Amino acid sequence: MKPKIYDNIKCAYTGCDEFAKTQWYCKKHYSEMYRKGIVKPRVLQRLLICSVDNCESSAVIKGMCGKHYQRFRKHNDVFYKENNMHGMTHVPEYNVWAHMISRCYRANTKSYKNYGGRGIKICESWLDSFRNFYADMGSRPSSKHEIDRIDNNGDYEPQNCRWVTRTENARNKRNTTDIESIKEMRAKHKKGISVYRLSKEYAMSYTNAKDIINNRSWKNV
Repeated sequence: MKPKIYDNIKCAYTGCDEFAKTQWYCKKHYSEMYRKGIVKPRVLQRLLICSVDNCESSAVIKGMCGKHYQRFRKHNDVFYKENNMHGMTHVPEYNVWAHMISRCYRANTKSYKNYGGRGIKICESWLDSFRNFYADMGSRPSSKHEIDRIDNNGDYEPQNCRWVTRTENARNKRNTTDIESIKEMRAKHKKGISVYRLSKEYAMSYTNAKDIINNRSWKNV
């Protein structure tokens, strides 16, 4: 019979009074050492306890339970507050809130360069809770309304946000005739967006938009 080499040996983690189970650590601290790369796995992951403090769930990947690993993977924070437990994911304002977070904090989002990439942030109250966002902004007046920042270089926060129609929002862009916008218009047109739709999106006349697309104006951009 193989001897139990850890019998009556305390965990090597400083201050821990539990008995050692694997590689001189108790189950919980072995998980933590594994997640930090200090020890290499020698037992099945399902035998470990999540290394996050006060979590007694079984570890499933990288020393963490499924819930905490997903928080770590998505938000780089195992203690990130789950905001989808409010029973309001069906309301249209929830999508506005979720997309707002994506374009400010997820670099793989297409519009990130114009928001998070420019340093635009979301106030802590809204970032932590959809309920707080909904309490401050209320319901959209109509399906044609979207969130708008009054100061287009400012953050998403109660005193700087309002509901506006898409046309009104387009007029609040940094500059509808700046070089970046001209390049965006031409790139969108190459992807199949019509001149008419672009003129509405950038709040300019159809003729002006057509001249830009056809290089009759802003020729050197």
